[in-house]
Amino acid sequence: MEFFHWPVQFLYQFVVLANSYGQMVISSLLFMSALPKRSHYCLRLLFSLAACVATIAGSALLRTYQGSIYTRLFTHLFRIFMLFVISYICYDDTFQNRIRALCCGTAAREIGSASYTFLLVVFGINQNLTISLFRPDGYSTGWNTAPHDWIFYYGFHIAIYLLVYRFARFQRYDTLDKQSFKEIIILSLYCLITIVIPDIVRNEFSPSEIADMFINRLYLLSFGVFVLFVLNSVDFQSKYRQEKAIMEQVLTDERKQYEQLKENMDIINVYCHDLRHQMNSLSGKLTKQELDALSQAMEFYDSNIKTGNEVLDVVLRTCQMRCRKEGIEFSCMADGSVLSFMATQHIFTLFNNALNNAIEAVQQIPLHEKRIISATVAKQHDYIVIQVVNFFGGVLPDAGKTSKAEKGQHGFGIKSMRYVAEVYQGSLTAQAKGDLYCLTVSIPAL
Repeated sequence: MEFFHWPVQFLYQFVVLANSYGQMVISSLLFMSALPKRSHYCLRLLFSLAACVATIAGSALLRTYQGSIYTRLFTHLFRIFMLFVISYICYDDTFQNRIRALCCGTAAREIGSASYTFLLVVFGINQNLTISLFRPDGYSTGWNTAPHDWIFYYGFHIAIYLLVYRFARFQRYDTLDKQSFKEIIILSLYCLITIVIPDIVRNEFSPSEIADMFINRLYLLSFGVFVLFVLNSVDFQSKYRQEKAIMEQVLTDERKQYEQLKENMDIINVYCHDLRHQMNSLSGKLTKQELDALSQAMEFYDSNIKTGNEVLDVVLRTCQMRCRKEGIEFSCMADGSVLSFMATQHIFTLFNNALNNAIEAVQQIPLHEKRIISATVAKQHDYIVIQVVNFFGGVLPDAGKTSKAEKGQHGFGIKSMRYVAEVYQGSLTAQAKGDLYCLTVSIPAL
């Protein structure tokens, strides 16, 4: 009899493990489908599935002869390790993305299992006796389960996995910062400790009462949802830190640009001042028309814009010079003193990008009478309101695109302006009415 006992026990263990591991493989492959596939993917996948079957057979054989909790722990961890190996065999991606996919797959599997258990509990069915909703009074947890029971069982689980995949919005990332890498490693260990190990203990000491089963599955469901939530938070924080680093670099570069512009303005002022003193000596050497043209040029370059903020003065004067060159009418009413609490690079970024965008917009307009830009800076109640109004040709600026030949850091204009506004708990809005475009930045006054 013992000769026939071990094959029966082995077959039982194989069916149980195939069911459990099958769920893990399906849920993990679903999330790994977002990763780039290696060449000859189908052959690699078939080889991997064959390796899974061999893993299940080896685990079943080990548990047939040694069914302790340590054996269960070892076989469970080894099966998870095999999933990680499969991710290397079939998919070409970073370590972080593989771990993220496996964590999501593990969480989805627990959510699916818990959801099916809740369904059985609703109908008063003990999962230790049967997985069937159609034969609740029969014993059908092994190989004697009817095909339609298995079809419904796996159909339900796969539907839950797809829902979790849909709402988790899993996606791969080309780069994740070091902080995110550490957080993902901690999350994977947390996933093992709080989901896998309690699941092993549950299988070793299966609760006999439906209420105990419900509590156990509620625990696993809660932690599965929590793992997905934390993983999404890690992804969001990583993306935020990377965008912030880019914005800080943009602001640093624009601070250097401001310093260069200011230096150029100072040089122009010195030259204009020296040239004005030499006008008398040049009067006999130049014609009246040449002297008048020179005088007008000096008046333009020597004209000072005084708003009460030196940074704003430099930006406005640069804009004024560019507008004159392009045949654009530029007007401004600005009280720069209300910007005294803002950092230099923030003021420059805000106004330089806003005015440059306006100039580029009106340059596309063939009618010269509509090449007009108006800028205002004023305190209204408890807010500082900055507005730039201009005509445009019907194509609104896009926060993520650029039409410039040199990409570089172009395309960050509106993004960097919005970033600056949010630094001061403000907001940026853009409205188009007809062929008028109005950019408004509102910042709480300090």
